[in-house]
Amino acid sequence: MSRHTKTITRSFAGGEMSPEMFGRMDDVKYQAGAATLLNCIPRPVGAATRRSGTRLVREIRDSDNTAHLFPFVFSPTQSLVIEGSRATIGGLSGGYFRFHTNGGTLLYSHPDMVKPAKTNSAAFRPFQAVTCTVANPMKVQLNGHGLSNGDQVQFISSSRTMPGGVSNYTNYYVKEAGTNDFEISTTKAGSSVISNTHAGYYPSLFNWAKWRNSTEAQQSISLSEHRFKNKDRVVLTMWPVSTSPTVTFSGTTFQPTKVAGGRGVYMSTNSAAVHQVMFVADDPNKISLTTAGATLPSGIEEGRLYWATGHSNGSWTISKTFGGAPHNVGTGGVTTAASKIRMTAMPSLDGGSLGANGNFGCLVPYYVIATASPNIIKLETSVGAGQVVNGGLQFGQYGTGDVKFHYAHEVGDIFSFDDAAGGLRNFYARREWWEPEIEDDRNVITLEMHSQSGPRIPGSGYRTRVDQAEHWRELPGRTTGGPVEMTPREYTGSGNLTIDAVYGGHGFSTGQAVSIVDGVSASGITADQVYYAVRISASQIKLATSYSNAVAGTVIDGPSSASPIHGSVLMQGWVTFDTTNHKVGWIGHGLANGDTVVFSQSAYASASIQGGLELDKVYYVRGKTTNDFRVSATHAGPLIDFTGSAGSKVAAVGNAIYEVPHEYSEDEISKVTTTQSNDVMTLASRDHPVKELRRISSTKWATVEPEFKASAAVPGVIYESATVSGEGMKITGTATVSGGLYDGWKYFKTYSQHTFTHGNPVYIEGLPSSGAGSLADGYYMVGAGDEQNSVWNIFLTEVENSVLVNHGGDKASGLDGRIRYGTQGEDRSQKYVVTSIDKNNEESSPNDPLTVNNNLNVSGASNTIGWGASLKAIRYRVYKELGGLYGLIGETDELTFKDDNIGPDLGVSPPIPDTSLREESKVTFDVTANSVSWASHGLTKGMPVVFKTSDQMPGVTEGKAYYVMNPGDDEFQITDNLETEAIATLSGTDTGTHVAIAGNFPSAVSYFEGRRVFAGSRALPQDIWMTASGTESDLSYSIPTVDSDRIYFRIASREGSAVRHLLPMSQLVLLSDTTEYRLTPANDDILTPSSISVRPQSFVGADYPHPALVNNTAVFAAARGGHVRELGYNRDVLGYLTGDLSIRAAHLFDGFTIKDQAYAKAPIPIVWCVSSSGKLLGLTYIPEESVGAWHQHTTPASGEFESVVSIPEGDEDAVYVVVKRVINGVTKRYVERFADEYRGDTASLPDAYFVDCGLTYSGASTTSVAGLDHLEGESVSYLADGVAGTGTISSGTLTLTKAATKVHVGLGYTSQIQTLPLTMMRVDAFGTGRTKNVNQVWVRAFQSGAFKAGPTASNLRSSLTPSAGSLLTDLVQVTLPASWDDDGQVVIQQDTPLPLTVSGLTIEVASGG
Repeated sequence: MSRHTKTITRSFAGGEMSPEMFGRMDDVKYQAGAATLLNCIPRPVGAATRRSGTRLVREIRDSDNTAHLFPFVFSPTQSLVIEGSRATIGGLSGGYFRFHTNGGTLLYSHPDMVKPAKTNSAAFRPFQAVTCTVANPMKVQLNGHGLSNGDQVQFISSSRTMPGGVSNYTNYYVKEAGTNDFEISTTKAGSSVISNTHAGYYPSLFNWAKWRNSTEAQQSISLSEHRFKNKDRVVLTMWPVSTSPTVTFSGTTFQPTKVAGGRGVYMSTNSAAVHQVMFVADDPNKISLTTAGATLPSGIEEGRLYWATGHSNGSWTISKTFGGAPHNVGTGGVTTAASKIRMTAMPSLDGGSLGANGNFGCLVPYYVIATASPNIIKLETSVGAGQVVNGGLQFGQYGTGDVKFHYAHEVGDIFSFDDAAGGLRNFYARREWWEPEIEDDRNVITLEMHSQSGPRIPGSGYRTRVDQAEHWRELPGRTTGGPVEMTPREYTGSGNLTIDAVYGGHGFSTGQAVSIVDGVSASGITADQVYYAVRISASQIKLATSYSNAVAGTVIDGPSSASPIHGSVLMQGWVTFDTTNHKVGWIGHGLANGDTVVFSQSAYASASIQGGLELDKVYYVRGKTTNDFRVSATHAGPLIDFTGSAGSKVAAVGNAIYEVPHEYSEDEISKVTTTQSNDVMTLASRDHPVKELRRISSTKWATVEPEFKASAAVPGVIYESATVSGEGMKITGTATVSGGLYDGWKYFKTYSQHTFTHGNPVYIEGLPSSGAGSLADGYYMVGAGDEQNSVWNIFLTEVENSVLVNHGGDKASGLDGRIRYGTQGEDRSQKYVVTSIDKNNEESSPNDPLTVNNNLNVSGASNTIGWGASLKAIRYRVYKELGGLYGLIGETDELTFKDDNIGPDLGVSPPIPDTSLREESKVTFDVTANSVSWASHGLTKGMPVVFKTSDQMPGVTEGKAYYVMNPGDDEFQITDNLETEAIATLSGTDTGTHVAIAGNFPSAVSYFEGRRVFAGSRALPQDIWMTASGTESDLSYSIPTVDSDRIYFRIASREGSAVRHLLPMSQLVLLSDTTEYRLTPANDDILTPSSISVRPQSFVGADYPHPALVNNTAVFAAARGGHVRELGYNRDVLGYLTGDLSIRAAHLFDGFTIKDQAYAKAPIPIVWCVSSSGKLLGLTYIPEESVGAWHQHTTPASGEFESVVSIPEGDEDAVYVVVKRVINGVTKRYVERFADEYRGDTASLPDAYFVDCGLTYSGASTTSVAGLDHLEGESVSYLADGVAGTGTISSGTLTLTKAATKVHVGLGYTSQIQTLPLTMMRVDAFGTGRTKNVNQVWVRAFQSGAFKAGPTASNLRSSLTPSAGSLLTDLVQVTLPASWDDDGQVVIQQDTPLPLTVSGLTIEVASGG
């Protein structure tokens, strides 16, 4: 016999329960639980709602590697997700950070034009372009030249010939000077020069003596359309070219020689002038490192900066340092007829600017002073420096070779290279040569070269960031590129106009649209006109007038006769637009469907954007072929049709994702802990130095490594300014008594009457050490003397035995000795140090001590010391030594200080730096001993060490973590594997300067009470460091300590533990791998170095995922067992207690570990956990309301969740995940974002989003949705205008059964609610042991689509209501198929892309007897 009973499931707020809980009918949470909550979220009020689907953000860079997500939250309205991973492309491996927000990825639109460099040479005045007429006599035309008869001038040209009758670099004299023209002669009284060729040719006219005093001429630089803005930070570089002078060396001098048709030796002949110079061995066709032939003499290295001075008869002295000793090079020069040594030189600085005869610096930042002319700028050393009355440095004579202007790029700027020959990049990357010259301004040099048709992958051994040579760097994506410096050749005849790249490769492909964007047009080609490249080689092109001609090889002709071409030009490549087929033409673009593309305007040419498109807007590639593609405004949106005429001179960047490099390994990146203060995120790993990821602007980021010292800079060298010895007398002479009682006695004569008496102790100093009047400095006694002249003469005796002291002989006058009171043992030596204090009130480390010898105990004695200024210092502190310790004697805002025997306050001492977290030193490698040399390193076995280099290291990878092995006093070996301890082999090329960074790199970081806190290093896992109060990085301390000093202590524990997390709760909580601690001040006040109390709270241990802070409760993954625990303050025990949050859902955790964790506050407070099972586990958690409900989430396509993060976006906290999927048989890793929670009704049903890894089409009605290449070959679900459907992706396209205007397409997933085994409250044993059959179920649905229900997941029936395209809020009755079993469970399931929210169930069940 059976009975019928109805039962109600009122709530799912207890979450999913483990089968081990099925016997706990007495448990309150069990009564509100479920057997399964799959892809459903229990709301705090009790309902269970279907989770939203995920939208595709982007595939990670290299899907063969895992990725980890970090939150960056500046404010609720400014937040990003940071993707950290590694990529192996082109055989090179490196780490990167990417940035995502609001479902999109941060891109850069101008990778080669971020502050584009002006790479054409600058012409330093006083050069003037003039016209020379064909006449007898020749007239030189120059408006307002200002020259007078008899003035001396020279003519300069880089062409092969000069105007007839005029020679290059030859002195001429002005005759018949008018306002705008003049004649010239070879002598002052000679006849005027006659010219019969080259009418109208423009040579450069030079008159230094005349024009040097003109403010405009003297301070200006002529640049063709420089485009610099006022106050822009710029840097100059120099480089020899094939027309640069050749050089021979002899002894300590070198002599440059102008080459035929080349550039002159534009160096000052003032013997005191200084130039920076550079030498390169080359052949006539190529300037590079790899060429053979010419050999530089001993001690001269390619690309190194030298200093030339001391001009004499066409030769200059060479030194390795400014003002240094001459360098003897022996002899050297041309070794073969085809090979030469070339040079280039920086201009000198006129003596009136920055001191006598200074040099204009290579790689040194300057600031632009804009002028009214678009072709002229002035420079100064700092904004507003005003070196002269009207501003601007006064330039001396122009150097040789190419001197080029660049924007001074800063940390975080992006640029790329394709310098195939090495050349400039490799030379300037040898930073040890020029680093001392530019001090802290090292991020200054760029070269905008690139390969536009391939990924920017650096060649073997080449650096991709000169300013940060330690970083591997490969910019993702493709670009039409920035301007490339090219030189048109002066060939004649059909098809012989050829254009060469000045540096390395040009990057153009055959058919590429190109233009001259800067420089004078050459004969046969016109500036700003669009041509089409015909690629001859990597460094050479010809031009065609159309794409078809370029493909056919039909090129334009050269000039009919040889004519001069005015130097190099800048050429830039463009995309083209096919208005018939609505396609973008880009030869060999290399982009994939779905890649982003941004169209932009060059800094050198005005773009005419295609109708239907906008500049600097993100579009998506669709329907791509090898050389063209279509575009859409969204990933899967409608294709854009072009309007109007074809656009012109438009640059493009494809798939250009903004990245910042890092050095973390794949395993390490997931264990990096972070904390954030405003725009700075601190990253800590026990295998690498602490890093700061800084947001400089919304589109500019950079990583830096803090040095753990005060922000204030150390003052300059301290020196003795003035010393006053105090009361005493000057000794002017010596004499000998002749006759009388004291005959033969030696005495000393004072300058004036003295007051010394017999027996006074005195100190003598300053007399000659030998010869007449000599006496050693020292202590003596005043003896008895000539009574008649006692106030003028002094006799001296030895201190110990009163023996009369003799001087070295009589000297009547002219001595400059001194006598004063003084006793042996007096303090005659004082030591001083000085510190600086900046606006943040941070105090620097002291400078090196200065010792001054003077007895300040003598009345009137004083020491005045001085020191060099410190950048940004607002005042200085002066300390003096007493008994081995330094104490404060005063503060000043001046650069000098007078000490008149001030007693030091030993309670205030100068800061002592703590280098525990980071030590840095230059090192060398001993490949024979297989060891690293570092003098007195003090490192211990197992300590991590990272190496950086300016060039190449022997068998050591830059930025990789190594570990110290077999440490000696001055050397150690290294391993990259602490388990095997296999010693790394040092072999291979060893060039450049190498730096090692080692220390107790912390693995945990946080902020607490105005200090940045670090802990958990490998060598000292229980040690804690806290910066000085109110500072970010100052780890200095004082003796004796003061409350604001840095704090350092070690946790005393019963067992060894390694700190893994620092949690800034109401107290600082420390989670180690074995114990949970709380840190409090010992006196219940604030934390100070002398007030620290650490108490253990529990002994569970935490795993690596960063804990979630929920109000004042911490949720963390346990170190063992895989469970998730909570840690909260309990007033009853006055401490923190832990609890196991996983105990009721142990089946989700046992046998697995938690890999990542995040907390989303709104709209539902959920702690998200990534399980090693590949599932995403959620905990709906409100601890103060005792709400804690688990739910599990899976995803199709063999999907495995690998990382999770939550950031605020709008009114909700957006959840991002990294998902590993198998798409069409290929493993992919995608960054995906959960869609906002859907809370709509039938009217808004088309907006409901319940597919995974999906995209949305919104546009004109269509039956075809493209742009779905990331799901190629997969079966998908879709919601088209609110109606569900399924299909398969083919060629990136989905075909719909019915046209729609809004379509969500993605992987379908199943949401499932399974009730717990039925509890029959009024039946014996709660119905246990009775077979049951659920006949009907009434589902209280809220804004839900049709769903399925049944006794098991394989035996379901549709609810039938609501109808397709609508939602229902009502009690929905479903009759279930018969199924007798012991549990009487019900399954509610949604497997179509529609919403489902179940507020409760009423079940009619039949039970057996």
